[in-house]
Amino acid sequence: MIRTLINPFKVGSRRWCLHWLSPTTYCRAIQEFCQRGKRGYADVDVWNLCDYLAEWLPDAMRLLREKGRTYPGEPCEGAATPEEWRERLKEIEDGFMAARLLSANSVTSSDHVPVEIRVPALELGASKERMCRNHEQHREKLRAKFETGVIAFYTYYFYLWD
Repeated sequence: MIRTLINPFKVGSRRWCLHWLSPTTYCRAIQEFCQRGKRGYADVDVWNLCDYLAEWLPDAMRLLREKGRTYPGEPCEGAATPEEWRERLKEIEDGFMAARLLSANSVTSSDHVPVEIRVPALELGASKERMCRNHEQHREKLRAKFETGVIAFYTYYFYLWD
């Protein structure tokens, strides 16, 4: 007979019931929910703060860029018009999207990733050396995009309001 692996978390199994029907399973999620409501972040978010910021900051910048009604104006160099301000917000968004990709070690294209920072498609049959070189070139592009975004974030930090 061939022995198969038994799924220890099969629905209705003893281990499944002990896990999903235990109040301690939900205590942590409730605690994190309350912490995020009170402070804006949970203890678990601080463990990997760079990924936490890269997770939500691009979406926040996109929302500010698309639905924002104000812009810094004359005192802010490089963002004196609404169009320039949207460009600066796009730089920040792309920079933190690049950080998201870098932290995920992702080399795949995705629909929500801006076209200019997507990975170029590799040809079938390309050598391993060439694939590594393309991957490293792509990571360098992402790092440069991230640095540009962080500089824009630093420069316009006090203008990120609506």
